[in-house]
Order: sequence, then structure tokens, then C-alpha cells
Amino acid sequence: MEKEHPKSIHCTGVCRFMIPALVVLLLLFSAYYLVEEAKGRHDKTFVILTQRGEEVLRVPLRDSSMETREIPIVHKGEDLKLTLEIRGKSARILSKDKIRYSMESLSESTWIHDKEDIFLYEPYELKLYFE
Repeated sequence: MEKEHPKSIHCTGVCRFMIPALVVLLLLFSAYYLVEEAKGRHDKTFVILTQRGEEVLRVPLRDSSMETREIPIVHKGEDLKLTLEIRGKSARILSKDKIRYSMESLSESTWIHDKEDIFLYEPYELKLYFE
């Protein structure tokens, strides 16, 4: 008995053109996405902290700097003793108090890295973002 061989499908001229064209388009779209993402990361120039919609702190970003800034925020008559930590083009909020008195206290927030990142801390109505 002879084995049946599957019928081979022959690529036509259109098929030979379409595959390389699709690969090139895929590479172009990937390159465009990477360029746009890189632009977004370099467009940010300030870290901004607001409380109840009012700007509390605006700090210019530097590429390789590492700094901390006191945050002048009072909540219910008490100074919160918060600092803003900036490393390069990333930022977060830190609390100077090591002891957590309640669930509302903030020991450290998550880092924000991209221009689209926003950190919200509802108990004190704080918003940290890039501009």
C-alpha cells in the first residue's frame, strides 16, 4: 500500500509578497510604539503633589539626581511628616514616622515611573503625578 501524501499548497505570487509585507508592517508598528513610549517618558519635567486639588509641591526632574523634599501638609491640625523621594525620573511619598499608629498612616507609597502614572492617597486627599 502506498502512503498518501498530503496535497501541498503552493504559494502564489501574492502569497510570497504578503508574508514579507506583513512582517515589515509588524516591525514598523513595533518601532513606532517604542518611539512614542520613549517620548512620553522624556516629556515629563515636574513631579507634582496636590491636596484637595490644590498644588502643594512642584519639583523639577533631573535625569540622574536623587533627592528628598519635605512635604508641607497638615491634616486635622497635625503635621503629617511626609517626604517626597525622587530618583531619576521616578517618585514616591515616604513617611518619616516608622511606627504605624493606624491603617490611615502611610509608611511608603508605590513608585510612579511613567507620565501616565498617578498615585492617590484618599485619607489625606493626596495626588502625586508627573507633568
